[in-house]
Amino acid sequence: MKHLLLFLLILCSASYLFAQEKVPVHDSVNYRKIEEYSEKRKLTELMYKLIFIDTEIQPTKSPSIVKKEKESFESFEGKTIREIHVIVHDPFEYHSGDNTINPENLLLKAGNSLHIRTLKSTIKNLLLFESNESFDSLRFEESERLVRSQKYLRQVLFTSVPVADEPNAVDVIIRVWDNWSLIPQLDLSTSNVRIQLKDNNFVGTGHQFKTDFNWNLSGKPNRTQFEYFVPSISNSYITAKLHYSFEGSRNLQQSIDISRQLYSPLAKWAGGIYLGRTYITQRALVVDTIKELESRIHLQDYWGAKSWKLLSGNTVNARTTNLILSSRLQKTAYPERTAEAELAHVFNNQTTFLVGLGITSRKFVKDRFVFDYGKIEDIPIGRAFGITVGMDVQQTKRAYAGVKMGWGNYAPFGYFSTSIEYGTFFTSSATEQGTIRAGISYFTPLLERGKWKFRPFFKSEFIIGIDRLPTDILTFTEGMKAFKAFDYKGNHMMAFTLQLQTYAPYNVVGFRFGPFMFATFGMLGNDRSGFRHSRLLPVLGAGLLIKNEYLIIQNFQISLSYFPYLPGSGNNIFKVSSYETSDFGVIDFELSKPGLVVY
Repeated sequence: MKHLLLFLLILCSASYLFAQEKVPVHDSVNYRKIEEYSEKRKLTELMYKLIFIDTEIQPTKSPSIVKKEKESFESFEGKTIREIHVIVHDPFEYHSGDNTINPENLLLKAGNSLHIRTLKSTIKNLLLFESNESFDSLRFEESERLVRSQKYLRQVLFTSVPVADEPNAVDVIIRVWDNWSLIPQLDLSTSNVRIQLKDNNFVGTGHQFKTDFNWNLSGKPNRTQFEYFVPSISNSYITAKLHYSFEGSRNLQQSIDISRQLYSPLAKWAGGIYLGRTYITQRALVVDTIKELESRIHLQDYWGAKSWKLLSGNTVNARTTNLILSSRLQKTAYPERTAEAELAHVFNNQTTFLVGLGITSRKFVKDRFVFDYGKIEDIPIGRAFGITVGMDVQQTKRAYAGVKMGWGNYAPFGYFSTSIEYGTFFTSSATEQGTIRAGISYFTPLLERGKWKFRPFFKSEFIIGIDRLPTDILTFTEGMKAFKAFDYKGNHMMAFTLQLQTYAPYNVVGFRFGPFMFATFGMLGNDRSGFRHSRLLPVLGAGLLIKNEYLIIQNFQISLSYFPYLPGSGNNIFKVSSYETSDFGVIDFELSKPGLVVY
């Protein structure tokens, strides 16, 4: 208990110190002093230029295009799109409002010159409109959201302007700022050498390429992995992913995945094919002992979905409310099933056929200071209801039925979303392997006290197993990933997370800070006693989101977690970076590929 009190005291003291620091009159005063000092010696001047961005960089000419509000976009409704201009900026050109500032230090200049810019055709392939079409504000905003979702882009700005001599025409100007896409990694130790190279925007196409070589110096087999991903073939939003990895002479994974999601409420069809071979491990109960079992697995997955507009009219609500019909055939084979797997009744060959029918209404709201530091984020709002029925064939045939509901929206008290799913198998005499899964996400409006910004978050997850098999063992979800090794035969789970995210108003040598504190509580239960005799497992911690507009690495975060009790490790355990703010997420309202309720 004293360790817990001491830890909380340290957190409170740190928050007090942050709050007491004075806000500088000018953000870059301290930074300018470092710059002036560095100019006194050639060595310090060179180090300065390699690390920092010049404080007296002159902005380029202010763009003549000022971003319009939604009402301005709607004022162009029905006009003809004359031209679409795409302007691509280098990754180390700083974006602030409508100005572009070109950094004047050696390293960033070199980075910009080595970087291959995103091709204009890559951006145009993501658009839901073309030249000579009528301007559609919904398609315009959906295109902006889809472009902004690409990981190889740092900032996105869509604008529309009237044409002076053509009152019924409009031009669209799209500005994007690239992220640095080439990421090498080298890990050296006495036991292995690992070289990884990843390109998130291969030669400006938006394709992702990853190669990973792991040489084992202790005599174990070496491991090699290749992966290539195409986010959209032409303008179709059909994605393709190839994956191949092997260890020595053993092929670990080979797969090809070609699919098209219902990427937007305006999309009318979706589907996919997945073919793969890999190895799978599963915790199973073998003669009263929990063991990790492994087997080779061959997968085939075929699915398709069709979307119809459900409501009449041309309003946003009518155009984003759809009826979805989908189907799926999945075949799983285990060619190397062991005797232990047979005893545990796992790794059975399986064929599953599912049909889904649902109604979804899905829109997006732009917000800031939610999961990122000040960037525009697209938060989904809407509702969804779907049912899934089908047949599962393993050693016997079983019918399956499931239902899913979800809702989310902004209110005066903040953003609230919730979802609940239930699914079960039907045998000739009873139901079995049922699952209830529910979740709640909530965050408040952006709060301000003085010049500080705050946003509290809350998230809960519930999983209830009904008539599960003895071999079905439930572990904690990603929010409590440190407890995944908890050796407990549970089939119920609940977890709650509270987080207070703050955004500091001041700048210290170019650094801006977002301190956060969090507390997570989880429990595993069983059919016999529910959660009555379960141990509550807490995690407490704090972290820091850090952004620096003058440094090459602009965003990163660190966290420290305290575990009063961590199964397998002991009491009063501290771990670094075991929690990330991205663990929160929000509930989406897409209904496309039908599936079983995940247990």
